[in-house]
Amino acid sequence: MTSSSSRKVIYAALLGNVLVALTKFLAAGVTGSSAMISEGVHSLGMKRTRWATVASSTSGASSSPS
Repeated sequence: MTSSSSRKVIYAALLGNVLVALTKFLAAGVTGSSAMISEGVHSLGMKRTRWATVASSTSGASSSPS
């Protein structure tokens, strides 16, 4: 798989995960479920971590420990 197609797959997966988080917030709003709000916040935290990983991998930064 080429580098550009790998990036497309990663971005598509991240977009899908963001849509899942938004769906959780929508469900929380409709049902009033605090557990769904918690799930939405958790999902956003996971996305932030994944975006940081993608950003460092595309910038050429090494992920190995120093």
